[in-house]
Amino acid sequence: MPPVRTPPAPRRPPAIPRVRILPRPPEPGENVQVDFQTWRQFEATHEFKQGDHVTGIGRTGRGKTTLFARGLLHHYPYVLYLGTKEDDPSAYPWLLRRGYKMTSDPRLDYRKAPRVIYRPGPFGISKRDKEIQAERFAAVLAVAYAQRRWAIYADEVAYLDEIGVAVELEAIWRTGRGRKITMLAASQNPVSIPRVAFDQVSHLFFWRQTEAERVRRMGEMAGDAAPVVREAIRRLPLYEALYVDTSTDELMRTRYSM
Repeated sequence: MPPVRTPPAPRRPPAIPRVRILPRPPEPGENVQVDFQTWRQFEATHEFKQGDHVTGIGRTGRGKTTLFARGLLHHYPYVLYLGTKEDDPSAYPWLLRRGYKMTSDPRLDYRKAPRVIYRPGPFGISKRDKEIQAERFAAVLAVAYAQRRWAIYADEVAYLDEIGVAVELEAIWRTGRGRKITMLAASQNPVSIPRVAFDQVSHLFFWRQTEAERVRRMGEMAGDAAPVVREAIRRLPLYEALYVDTSTDELMRTRYSM
């Protein structure tokens, strides 16, 4: 009698690859809906941790400096505000009334002045003026990096990159998180800022933009959320910002107000 053959084991079904389902890209001209939160609601539901970098892109007069200076910097115990402007009525007087110290001395001392506006000068237009500014900004950034835990706000990061502070800024973006240093960078033009300014950040804020190349670059900064971001920033009201969480692709509209 022939031996009884054991039936073969059932074949396993092929493994189903894990695929991330992305939202359908909007059609050209389609109305993209992004929820709105008041600034109080936004602050209550979003956390800005020490070491998580932030970048904001918006034209002058859209509310960019106001949101950073009044809405975000108070989240950090030690703030170094890089004053690239000789005078800034939208920020300097308000910050000085709240305890900030204006200085041109790069020797930071968080025990005496935990919140500093560093305004080095000279504010001329010559090549030498810019070289001196670059040297002084580089010096104060080196001190902040050595001391750790500072939140550094670059009011116009494209200008700092242009005059020659790119190496120091890139070091902070790439390695500052491990030293609990937060880089908050603002710029008018998304095309002229270094890629590291959005590759290494946790939070993005975008203001209304319609120029095609700038819209494309701002969408590129948002990664997987790019199609929705490109359409949304074209339709933002004047002073509203589109917030992007680069870890979760969360989108939210908000506007700073007291």
